[in-house]
Amino acid sequence: MTDLSLPAQASGRSLRQIISVAHLWAGLICGIPAAAIAITGAVVMLRHQRPITIEAATYITPPSIDAILAAAQKAIPGGAAPQQYQPATPTFPAVVQYGVAPTQYNPRGIARILIDPVSLAIVPDSEPPTSAFTVFARNFHVNLLAGNTGRVLVGAVGALMLVLGVSGLVQWWPKPGRWREAFLIRGRGSALIILREIHGAAGIWGLIVFLFVAGSGAIIAFPAAPPPAPPPSPNAQANVALSPAPPSADAAVTIAMTARPDAVLRQVDLPRAPGGAFRIGLSRVGDVSLAPMMSVSVDGAATRVIAVADPAELPLPDRLRTWLRPMHEGGGVGWVWWTLVLISSILPTVFICSGTAMWLIKRRNRARVR
Repeated sequence: MTDLSLPAQASGRSLRQIISVAHLWAGLICGIPAAAIAITGAVVMLRHQRPITIEAATYITPPSIDAILAAAQKAIPGGAAPQQYQPATPTFPAVVQYGVAPTQYNPRGIARILIDPVSLAIVPDSEPPTSAFTVFARNFHVNLLAGNTGRVLVGAVGALMLVLGVSGLVQWWPKPGRWREAFLIRGRGSALIILREIHGAAGIWGLIVFLFVAGSGAIIAFPAAPPPAPPPSPNAQANVALSPAPPSADAAVTIAMTARPDAVLRQVDLPRAPGGAFRIGLSRVGDVSLAPMMSVSVDGAATRVIAVADPAELPLPDRLRTWLRPMHEGGGVGWVWWTLVLISSILPTVFICSGTAMWLIKRRNRARVR
């Protein structure tokens, strides 16, 4: 009969020891990329993703959106057509976006003009959204500056960090009677003991957010079908008649706001081709600015609502998919979650530094024993 027993050395190792070795080497392999991905994500959060609670006065309704678009059209280089309008806030002018040739620092090919919504004067853009550093940070976070291949690698790092978090929980699990001290950093004893306390306490206090960010990052990075569009509202065809007039953003917004009178205007996506539809982005008062928006589609003639897409009306699985990216980016539910996600961005650095230091100390101690 064939002997299927494990070698003595392997069989002598407990499952916890095997998990410990796997945890160590996986962390050494992917720890530095994970730390860099997390830090660049924090840069993007601080620059672009701050959750602001939407109140009725958060976004200012101008005298005329069409007048703002006409002023922007005169100032856009090369005569490119405006693509999107975003209303002014108490601290920032109205924004009109238009298309340009993509570049290394502007891969999406989007430029903007800032306009005073009352005087229609062009406002100097002192905070360009496509600074070289911000674009570098975003691209590194998304794909390691390596296109689709890098995106898959980012997803693999996220999946591996998810595994590391679970295996780390196994390693941290305290013995009976030692639960309280497992959550604390007492700062007494050898350097190895202090490092272990830092490593374990940081891990257990940040575990839930860390696992969510790592897992959601893996899901977002790997190629996947986009979430289905919300079903049309039953009232989508309840048209609001307007007096005959040329198609205009003002008329489209008027119709959209009639369909959702309790909402706040966030943006207007303009038709890209003759006969195309307006898409009006709206949010409810009390929502967070980073939460998924409602979308009201209005026909190109600005005479009727075509569809109302509301994330709140999606089935639960599709709603969770819609919220996955905003939650991964720290948005959607306010400053507490945003702060927790931001703090979690430093955890991979803490783990790789403390874990590597512990490994080196153990290697040194073993060499001395020999």
